Formats: sequence, C-alpha cells, structure tokens
Amino acid sequence: MQSEPPADRSICVALAGGLGNQMFQFAAGYALARRTGGSLRFDLAQYEKPNDRDTKRNVLLSCFGISVPTCTKPADHGAGRLARAWKRIGRELTGSRSTRRGGTTVYRQPGYHFDEGFLALSPPVHLTGFFQSELYFASVADELRDLFRIRAPQGANFARQLAEIEACDFAVSIHARRGDYVADAITRDYHGVLDERYYGRAVALARRLCDGPARYFVFSDEPAAKPLDGLVDATYVTGNQERPWEDLALMSACRGHVLANSSFSWWGAWLDQKPGKWVIAPRNWFSAKTQRTLSTSDLACPDWITI
Repeated sequence: MQSEPPADRSICVALAGGLGNQMFQFAAGYALARRTGGSLRFDLAQYEKPNDRDTKRNVLLSCFGISVPTCTKPADHGAGRLARAWKRIGRELTGSRSTRRGGTTVYRQPGYHFDEGFLALSPPVHLTGFFQSELYFASVADELRDLFRIRAPQGANFARQLAEIEACDFAVSIHARRGDYVADAITRDYHGVLDERYYGRAVALARRLCDGPARYFVFSDEPAAKPLDGLVDATYVTGNQERPWEDLALMSACRGHVLANSSFSWWGAWLDQKPGKWVIAPRNWFSAKTQRTLSTSDLACPDWITI
C-alpha cells in the first residue's frame, strides 16, 4: 500500500524591513508555529526584488543565532487578471484577510491593529504583515526574550558602553529615529518625525519617574541628531550602523525608555525585564495623515505610558 505524503505543516513568514520589523514578523510566526506544531520558514522576496525599497536592507536574524530556512509565496494559479481583481475587491468589501492558494492559506494582516483571526490560523499558511503588537506573541514571551539574546560576537566599543550603562544608578535610553524618516519624502510623509516637543515632554516625565539620579543614553541612526541639545547627563551612543543589534542590546540594558516611533526602540524596551522599568512611547506612531487611516491601539504594551 502506498503511504500518504506527509502533511504540509509549514508556516511561511514574509520578512520585510529592518531588524525591528523582522523581529515582529519572526515573533508572530514563532508563536503560531508553537501553537500549531508547524514548521517555521521565511519568504525573503522583499530582499531579492530589484528596485525594491528594501534592497538596501539585509536579513539580520542571524545575530540571534536564528536560522532562516526559506520558502516562497504560493502562486495564484488558475485565475486570470480579471478574476483576481474581483477576488481582491470581494475581500476588501467583506473584510476578509485570507485566501486559499493550492491548499495554503495566504494571510495578510488587515490594518495595524491586532487581528483575532490570526489565532484561528493553521498550517500550511503564508503570513504577510508587521504584527507590531505583543498580543500576537504574548503566549511565548519568555521564549522570545531568550531567543532574542545577541549571539553575534560583540566589539570592544559595545563592551565599554554596556559597562557605562550598567554602572549607572538609573540609565534611560532615548531613541531618535531619523535616517529615511527624514531623507526619504515618501517615508517621511507616512511615518512622520518626532520633534523636540515630544522629547521635551518625555524627558520632563522621565525625571519624575526616576527613583534616583538618572543618566540618559541617546541612540540614533543619524549620529549628528541631538533631539535635546541642552540635556545634561546625556551620552550620545556611538553605535555601528552595520551592527544594529548592539544598540538594541544597549537599549535593553537601561531601566527607563523613551521610544521613537520605531519598531527598533519598541524591542529595546520590551526586552528589558528589570524591576522598576518604565516606558514612554509616542501616542501617535505615524504622521497625522497616516494616523487617520490606521489603528495603533494595540501597539503599546498595557503598562507603557503614551504621550
């Protein structure tokens, strides 16, 4: 008797963006794989397309010692262009967020909020989205914090700055996300750039939250950016843009956190589990125009302070 082929248990996650986004996408896929017994794989098409906006980025999960077995999105066979267009319109009208292709569920996260429908997924499935909410992976939070430990070799500059942070009575990370938020008009129009008013209010609040003398460590992807030139007791961290995981580890070594509207500092705060930790995050994560079309109500963790 001919045996049945093994069932496809693959959970394929489309990776996109920088390290922070990749961590969210991995975390959601990992949580789904742990819940369903699926096999986690990654679609790297966003890093392979010519002229794509993400061609300047690389897959960076190996800094955690995470392997990246690959997969591809199932092709939409058997449907012409007109049929696919009508299917897309139907999904938009009904609010559906998944389709079937050759036995695989193709899921696209609807909007930016947490989607309860994610919890009903089972393999084989292909996932696309940012999944920027702890609700997608709270069930495996302790496992993820262990997985997201830096396994890549770290340099002397990192060790020196880590020792400086650990020597403080109360170290506070401040993240100024600039880079393409400033230089690229399309990105700036979508994300927006936090100004001195936000950082001024955040630092004023931070001073009240600290239970002792604080020292501020400012992280930025643009070394010349100084959101608060008059801030005393501040150290501007000189990180390596080719090794962003080092800045992430330094952020998580602090006890207080002032976030930018960035997945990178989100993770820097989330990975910190020290007693007495607090987090200040921007209430509006995007530009005013974008914020009108997206719900970010699930983005900040419940105990974080948003201003």
